[in-house]
Amino acid sequence: SKLASVRKSGLALGFAVDDASRADREIVLEAVKEYGGALNYASKDLRADRELVLEAVKKNGCALRFADEVLRADREIVLQALEDSSFNWTLAAEELRGDRQFALEAVRISGMVLHYLAPDLCADREIVSAAVRRTGSALQFASKELRNDFDVVLEAVRSAGCEALRFAGQDLRDDPELQPDWAGGNGMAASGAPARIFTISRHPSGLPGPKGELHLVATALAGEERAFYMPTDATLADLARTLRGSGSALVRMIFPGNRVPLPSQARAPISKFFK
Repeated sequence: SKLASVRKSGLALGFAVDDASRADREIVLEAVKEYGGALNYASKDLRADRELVLEAVKKNGCALRFADEVLRADREIVLQALEDSSFNWTLAAEELRGDRQFALEAVRISGMVLHYLAPDLCADREIVSAAVRRTGSALQFASKELRNDFDVVLEAVRSAGCEALRFAGQDLRDDPELQPDWAGGNGMAASGAPARIFTISRHPSGLPGPKGELHLVATALAGEERAFYMPTDATLADLARTLRGSGSALVRMIFPGNRVPLPSQARAPISKFFK
């Protein structure tokens, strides 16, 4: 039967000589479930069928090229196609490709979408940071300014190590704090990165530790408080390491005055943020 044929090979739809088979929703749906590209042989009406097109791009993202133009502007369908390949960004409707918010969603799924974005979006810090966080080597497609930005490059190195570092600006490639071993130990989260958040304050007693140490309190979002001492010359990197403990999650620290230091400030003394 025709259904059995397309279930075995979706390409069988391409050999159907009668238009009725190509317009039969049940037959076409089974065909695209087996091979998304079979959408190419579907009738015009079925290429505008949202459920059917979504099934096709789930199987093969490049099937997006055969979808009706209206569906190539459907956010869910395009994002599904990007799960398969970043190249499928080029198949999306022009109105979506110019949408900044949608571009941000896209690079979070496939960082290499950055390759296909307009220059102004490749110079957008939030978009580029999200892209390299997902795929470090996407740094190569960022604007020159962002390839010379410490915090953006750090995100890329955390994701892909030396593979990403080679795309950084010349001045940053030899920066010891951007080498993979050190970058992996920098526990501070960049803006927009997933992180455990702590509010840092001086201990209410106002008294230093027994040896003059900083007496601090770290309060997590859930409200848990932890009091501890840090040496007077301790850095933000030292504090982040203390807060991380044996965990792997990055941390974001909020100091008095709502000051949130960036990873590039990791070597700064903690005391600087209480002045």
